[in-house]
Amino acid sequence: MNSAVNSKIEEIKAIIIGLVAEHSNIFTASRRLRLLEEWINLLGKRACVLFKARYVGLLCNGIVSYVSRNESFPRSDLRIFMRLHRPALVHILVLGIYHAIVSLHNLMKMYKNSRKPIYIILYATEYIPWLYLVPLYIVLKGLSRITKIRAILVHDYVDLYLVAYRYSRIEKFLYSILENVSLRISSVFYSSSSITTGYLLSRGVRMDRIIYFPPLASREFQREKSLNAMNSEKIVFVYTGNISKELSSLDLLLSALADLDEAEKRRIQVNLVLLVPKDNLRDLEDLQRLLKNKGLESVVNIKVNRPLHEVAELVSNSHIGLALLDPKHPATKQMDFPLKVAEYLCSGVPVIYTNFGMIRFFLKHGFHGLMVEHEPGSIKEAVRFILSNPGIISELASNVDKVRKRFCLHTIAHELLVETLKRFLLK
Repeated sequence: MNSAVNSKIEEIKAIIIGLVAEHSNIFTASRRLRLLEEWINLLGKRACVLFKARYVGLLCNGIVSYVSRNESFPRSDLRIFMRLHRPALVHILVLGIYHAIVSLHNLMKMYKNSRKPIYIILYATEYIPWLYLVPLYIVLKGLSRITKIRAILVHDYVDLYLVAYRYSRIEKFLYSILENVSLRISSVFYSSSSITTGYLLSRGVRMDRIIYFPPLASREFQREKSLNAMNSEKIVFVYTGNISKELSSLDLLLSALADLDEAEKRRIQVNLVLLVPKDNLRDLEDLQRLLKNKGLESVVNIKVNRPLHEVAELVSNSHIGLALLDPKHPATKQMDFPLKVAEYLCSGVPVIYTNFGMIRFFLKHGFHGLMVEHEPGSIKEAVRFILSNPGIISELASNVDKVRKRFCLHTIAHELLVETLKRFLLK
């Protein structure tokens, strides 16, 4: 860690009280849950978690529990409000006030027994959990005037404001109120894109209250390159993604592969690792039909809704990852750096990618992989270039191996924790 921050951290006992609401799927598991677990590991014995699963599973009050480096959070304590579509805000606020009051006893007991300052990180990713934490944060801010207890209220704003436009008129009104309060009260905002950062700045948030939170690849992707991939007779490509968002890109990929010669097709294998929600089963049928019509059944394998560890294994066993997102798609325009690319690079796998969002500022053509246009001819030429220059795979993989840790959970969690504490410890 930064030496100045590190010396300050040695003087404190950090209490991480995390409240996470994230619509996770089999690909992401729960990235925020993994982040909090990694923070516990990084802080070691200086980290103490107060948690109680009663009511909504908030990690606060009730029980004092020291978490070792090998332990992890109970999932039920973090995964809350997932199916609470229209919760009563007043009810949530009342519960938050109750927990804030009950927390005082345990917090003051810890403060008396500890000779070090106590820092409490309150962390939430959506407005309902954030509202739940507000009463506790207000109480702790009051205590900070007479004690050495300091509180940080972190609001993870990753693509949050964009969700509001899918709400009803009443929900938008309530959302607007919560947003205005959050912009005033929250200590720090996490942003994963330049658009989100720009939005926060336009709402009057100072730049020193915004911390960039890049996509992070979970521990499953932090593995050594598979020997099966290195010794494979075929060049293995992998494409991971949600079929509902990337069906047009998959169509583009299949069109490019169909134009290859038969001899070239026999030298490659493409694994499409797809998340297919129940509402998109027809899209899967259309994709399988397209695969058959183009004569690519022996070249392309479709793997649906596989668990995260299996996805990580498939990526690790590949030579090249594919991120052929449409630059004109609305979801792509707001994206700086997609999770799939982070997972490819964390696994040591180079990428063939299109010029979407802000990707050109993160990846270098010829170093991290190859940049192509979003059209079949450009993709086909990139595949042919690799087939005619097989040594390029080792060269790109060697380059990626030098920087792969930059995209993995441990590194990003470490930097995020330092940046968060730096805002307060170095004042």
